[in-house]
Amino acid sequence: PKNQCYKGIDGLRCDFGQGLPPQAWEYIINRARSVKWNFVWMSESLDGGEVTYRSNRHFDVLNENLIFELKSAGTASAYRTAFEGRRTSYGQGLLLLNTVSHDEQNYSDPWQAVIRYGAAATIDGAPMIFAGQELGLSDFYGYDLMEKNLGKYVPHFKTYNSMMPLWGNTDFGLDQLYQVFSGINKARQASPALRSSNRYFINQTSGSPQESIYSIAKYESAGLSPNLSEVVFAFMSLDRNNNQS
Repeated sequence: PKNQCYKGIDGLRCDFGQGLPPQAWEYIINRARSVKWNFVWMSESLDGGEVTYRSNRHFDVLNENLIFELKSAGTASAYRTAFEGRRTSYGQGLLLLNTVSHDEQNYSDPWQAVIRYGAAATIDGAPMIFAGQELGLSDFYGYDLMEKNLGKYVPHFKTYNSMMPLWGNTDFGLDQLYQVFSGINKARQASPALRSSNRYFINQTSGSPQESIYSIAKYESAGLSPNLSEVVFAFMSLDRNNNQS
């Protein structure tokens, strides 16, 4: 029924978003919104660069090549560079903050995804967990069927697949993952400061960052006292194996 089309939020991920010229996307998006005003459009352009600049004009969410920079990031400065570079390129454009996609390989150590998700969840954008990451999905484990796609192993997405290997795994280290993801998401949901675009990266008193601890201050509104406007200090250890101070 026509009166049902205005309920809820629908959306579309447009694979290879640069495959159509901007005029075509603008027509398609405007035509869809003439029927459902709150239809959400996300452009997928993992190549990054100029094609994502033009997508930022008319798409609601950008799924660009941040996942590759996050994958190689090992220091606080690398995370800052990735986030600041996108602020320069897209301004207040909404980014998909994902650590992997359906056709990119997962981390061999599932906790590496947690580290990157925790850092990304402190900035404005749309954080995304790939199905199974919260249960211990890794590069060659998690689903009944894994597929070699362009030289990378990914959960098979062209046929029926099952996550039962993950659901049945009670390994203590993996069983704690969902609680960490849950805590991060609950903190973000409860905090207007964490969701805001207002940020200030924190250095040590020496003036340099602690490269093994991603550190950021988030604030709800500039110039207001913390008893009137929320301020949050967020930290994420980037070192999987060693304590940091």
